[in-house]
Amino acid sequence: MKVLLIEDDEMLAEAVSQILSKNNYTVDVGYDGEYGLDCGADDYVAKPFETEELLARLRAVVRRGGDYHNEGKLTYGDLTFNPQTKEIERNGQILILSTKEGQLLELLMEYSPRSLSKEQIFEKLWGYDTDAADSHVENHVSLLRKKLRQISKNR
Repeated sequence: MKVLLIEDDEMLAEAVSQILSKNNYTVDVGYDGEYGLDCGADDYVAKPFETEELLARLRAVVRRGGDYHNEGKLTYGDLTFNPQTKEIERNGQILILSTKEGQLLELLMEYSPRSLSKEQIFEKLWGYDTDAADSHVENHVSLLRKKLRQISKNR
């Protein structure tokens, strides 16, 4: 699920963003609370807060439902992706992606038709403070492309 994190302290924003990313959320960061409300924020957590409280509140937002994409699914052309189950579906064919492949596809679909640089993808999926190599982006893009080609051939 995609989360908009609004935090005026950049170091705290980065730390919370990494926590959320490690819990399978796709995170966009803003630094102005008014901006967050204008973008449709429907909940907030006052500082100081415990990480588990933040994660519990996010789970509660998911349970409340609402207008999240199409019942939580993203579509692009004839491809449907469910970020919760990591399933891609095209013409009745279903494949399950790994967690990182799913995060990558969700990110690409959310930003479509805009393009993202390798650095932007790396930052959003792995964060700044990681031991992962830049080649992780290339490897996961390659794996995702193979799976998308596979589901295209299975028509």
